[in-house]
Amino acid sequence: MGRGAALDRQVPVAQGTWETCLPGPFRALVRRLDGWVGFALTGLAVLGVLAVVWVPEVTRYRVSVEVPYGELLSALRTAPDNDVLDEITRLSLTGQPRLSDEEAIRAADGLVGGWYRPHGLPPVQVGPGFRPGALDAPSPTVAMLVAGLAPVEILVQAYRATGRHDYLRSASDYVAGFAAVERDALLPRGLLWNDHAIASRVGVLLAFWRVWRSEPAPDQEVERAALALLVRGAAQLAKPVLFNVSTNHGVMQNIALLQAAIALPGLPERPAWLAVAMRRLDVQFGFYVSPEGMILEHSAGYHQHGLTLLAMASRLAQLGGQPVPPAWIEAHARAVRVLAALRRPDGGRRPAGTAARPSSGRSAVVVAGFRLRRRVGRPGRLAGCRAARAVVRGLVQLRGAWAQARG
Repeated sequence: MGRGAALDRQVPVAQGTWETCLPGPFRALVRRLDGWVGFALTGLAVLGVLAVVWVPEVTRYRVSVEVPYGELLSALRTAPDNDVLDEITRLSLTGQPRLSDEEAIRAADGLVGGWYRPHGLPPVQVGPGFRPGALDAPSPTVAMLVAGLAPVEILVQAYRATGRHDYLRSASDYVAGFAAVERDALLPRGLLWNDHAIASRVGVLLAFWRVWRSEPAPDQEVERAALALLVRGAAQLAKPVLFNVSTNHGVMQNIALLQAAIALPGLPERPAWLAVAMRRLDVQFGFYVSPEGMILEHSAGYHQHGLTLLAMASRLAQLGGQPVPPAWIEAHARAVRVLAALRRPDGGRRPAGTAARPSSGRSAVVVAGFRLRRRVGRPGRLAGCRAARAVVRGLVQLRGAWAQARG
């Protein structure tokens, strides 16, 4: 009985926590810290969850680039020549209607006062300089134009038409202010890092550089900000995770990447940009234009827009010293025939979808030296079953090409 009682008294010791193995003073210290350890572990768990959610979002748009300087910067002041830069920058991706010089001057006068008034859209105050609040524009279209530097495109055109330095100064202030906002952003605001907006501003920045590099005493801070924004934009376009393979936005991404590669000779990234853009476009045009010749978007307007993009890509490939793949030329010919069939007897297109705007029935066709704009064939109509078959076949092609383009 006495021995059993002794064993019973030993059981609690054997079943005690690890603290019971410590000397008395240490046991007291551990118990005192126990609440803080739990609090710390809970905090670490919360931070871990936040990191899993937000770190991928923050790093998604991050790129590491080196801004041109020294001999490379000096070389970019003369190469490529102005004629090449002019041709590259005429292939605008901003989405705003092309303005006459008189229209651009009137719009630029408003921009000098800080207001951007796109035709048929709500006005937005973008200046003086660049107001970050302009990214929260009153409509998605205006937000895209603001983030795509469409106001700078207008100011550069007005400067080239008049030589007035207040236009160039307003353009440089906008670029410098926007570049600072973009550089310091952790998360996108408005359409700051929208794929179309990035592609648009690459071309606009090249147009700005075209006039800025000829200035006798350019502001070096503005110059560095503009080139940094340009190179960052091109690096983002080349980043696989940001590639929008399935729509015209992805085609525009690669067109802008070709523009940057051609306009910035000597950059270490240039060969890679050129190769990435050509490889992606070759895959995209395999499903973007169906065997029947239909551009796989949702309206006749986007069909015409797709023709323009195909023409741009072909001409830029030539400027970059790349052979235009025969498949691109054949796809363009097929798509031109479809556009001719979609035209109404008056030469316009039937408005449809988000492309419900009047059309002149003209198409951009820069392929193998063709003029930028020319009339396409006679109006006609497609049989409904043929159109439906083209769409279904295109969807099957899109699904099969997705993994290849992502690679």
